Amino acid sequence: MLANIMELKKLSSRIDSLQMIRGFAAIAVILHHETQILTAKLDYTWLNELFLPGSLGVDIFFVLSGFIILHTSKFGQETTLQFLKKRAFRIYPIYIFFTVFMIAMAVVAPSEQSGYRLEISNIIGSLLLLPQKKYIVHVAWTLSYEVIFYIVFSLTYFKSPKYMHAFFVIWSVVILGFEFSTFETDSLILNTLLSPLIIEFYFGCLVAFFYKKTPYLKYGTLAFWAGLVLLIAMPVLKEGPIADHIDRMSLLGIPSALLVLGSLYLKSTIPSLLVFFGDASYSIYLVHYTVLGFLLKLAEKFNLALYLHTLPGTIALFICTFLAGCFFYYFIERNLQKLLKPLFFGKK
Repeated sequence: MLANIMELKKLSSRIDSLQMIRGFAAIAVILHHETQILTAKLDYTWLNELFLPGSLGVDIFFVLSGFIILHTSKFGQETTLQFLKKRAFRIYPIYIFFTVFMIAMAVVAPSEQSGYRLEISNIIGSLLLLPQKKYIVHVAWTLSYEVIFYIVFSLTYFKSPKYMHAFFVIWSVVILGFEFSTFETDSLILNTLLSPLIIEFYFGCLVAFFYKKTPYLKYGTLAFWAGLVLLIAMPVLKEGPIADHIDRMSLLGIPSALLVLGSLYLKSTIPSLLVFFGDASYSIYLVHYTVLGFLLKLAEKFNLALYLHTLPGTIALFICTFLAGCFFYYFIERNLQKLLKPLFFGKK
């Protein structure tokens, strides 16, 4: 979801608009979790929970991933193994780095809340991004969906793009069939494979397919504004955040697809700073929840928590969290990629 930055840079400049969307999606998720944490830890309702629907950033990420993967994949020019190696390189190094860091913190500063991070089964499941109830990195559940999408896409697309489309159509029908049936299961793997959120990746693939056939669309930007309005309106109409997966797929996934499609036809030049935020979005997304919790504990330790009941305090909390993610990207993610790239792809 979240780790396809290099591919975007290889596309035309107009795809900078997708980087902008990626950056704003990361911001939306930060605001969502900040609202949750302030309510849970400080019993403070921030701006009447205005940003609680910010979880829709995840739906945007899923659609973006579907688009980028199909748009940048080269049928007949790369193998399934080459594709998966590139995907692993984009997701795992920085994720494993941060996961190991979190495990180390649980060892150095143990607590009741962090005890699950030292369970062997949880460590293995987290590192491999297997479907499970808890991950060492809070937001890693979304990456498990990414991994499933990558595997299924690679096993079908590189046989034939037609196979990929046929498989995802059948998969979507099966998902919707189970969703509207009385079928229930406690299997985490089955629940993940049958989640309507999977369909959001295919929405992105459909956007990529349409864009390839229609690179120029006179009124294409209308889709951008329609998607944006719907993404803002849906949580308002539902009177709160949309958590149910079938609702997310239909009420947020489709508007996200419109937003992504319309952004491809935006003619305005995107400021380089916004492109940078898109570049940093994976790191921002990965670390923000941990940073929010750390800053809150820091505020409590130094008797500053009271200031987080004020608008300036909450804005400062957001800015510090966002900047920490940018710092992590610039100094750690980029350098880790440079260090490990020869190991993955050999020296050129």
